[in-house]
Amino acid sequence: MAAPVTVDALLDRVREIAPIIREHAASAERERRLARPVVDAMVKTGLFRLWTPKAFGGLEVDPMTAFRVFEEVSRLDSAAGWNLQLATGVAPNLAWFPDEGGCRDFQQDP
Repeated sequence: MAAPVTVDALLDRVREIAPIIREHAASAERERRLARPVVDAMVKTGLFRLWTPKAFGGLEVDPMTAFRVFEEVSRLDSAAGWNLQLATGVAPNLAWFPDEGGCRDFQQDP
């Protein structure tokens, strides 16, 4: 079993990509979207998997850990922090999906 990811380890990941986030903050504001290098860096460091259940390859961190990460990213660029928290917000719902996957209401008849 893998060791739980600590808040300090996640904050180290944020610090690792801080130069990329800072470099593209102005263009994100100007273009009204995150720069691809910022998205790629957050994907690479696993930040988009903060609340994804471990069963689905996520980190499944507790809310306070996630909030600390959102706060740290937001200090670098508020748009990056906002996008990160929005993108991860729905992931905890995966835990309520049935093992078969999907929702019967949205499945089509064969």
